[in-house]
Amino acid sequence: MCGRMTLRTPPSHWLQMFLVDDQGESFAEVNQALATPRYNIAPTQNIPAIVRGEASRLRQLKWFRWGLVPAWADSLAIGSKMINARSETVHEKPSFRKALASRRCLVVADGYYEWKTEGKTKQPFLIEHSDGGVFAMAGLWEENRKAMPGEPPIQSCTIITTAGNDLTSDIHDRMPVILASDDFDTWLDPSHQDTESLRSMLVPAANELLRRTPVSKHVGNVRNTDEECSRPIGEAVTWQ
Repeated sequence: MCGRMTLRTPPSHWLQMFLVDDQGESFAEVNQALATPRYNIAPTQNIPAIVRGEASRLRQLKWFRWGLVPAWADSLAIGSKMINARSETVHEKPSFRKALASRRCLVVADGYYEWKTEGKTKQPFLIEHSDGGVFAMAGLWEENRKAMPGEPPIQSCTIITTAGNDLTSDIHDRMPVILASDDFDTWLDPSHQDTESLRSMLVPAANELLRRTPVSKHVGNVRNTDEECSRPIGEAVTWQ
């Protein structure tokens, strides 16, 4: 699964990578917020994602509440149960099927945490790109107008997961789908609705793409949001 992540890299270092329209409606707000490094991002918090605009067709930077709240839901509580969508069944589940067809996004991060059981304790690991850079996770988004009547619509998202790769599977048997840059355009294109070709992208990341590092158990408390969360307590390991 993917239930905690980081985005410590300043947006100036990665916005060009995603060819984001800096004139987009929410660009200034999100860009300013991203100037503060985030070491322990948790479900129900706002996270940055990239979508393709309906009118301009340009890529836009958006805030989404992490935890999908379907359009039909009358409570935000359901989002806590839908922070992830399984790649194997995402095209079948009523909560995700329509979003897969036309409301796909790139969720931006530079690391995610998983916990490995070691005896009676759980050791957190930070899993990052091998070069320390930002990556894009396959996401789905929805807009809900029922959960908070009289308030602006809730825009929320989920992160698609797949089987863990050889580097990560002994920590957890699931991992987020990390999309290749060559797939960005197709993934973001709402007119592309070929389910089989979309599902072909939902595969484990190449082993050599990532590194894993044991980090401080400080990250286990969601209220801790400082740099200590990602402090290494051992050597980083890459695929050999």
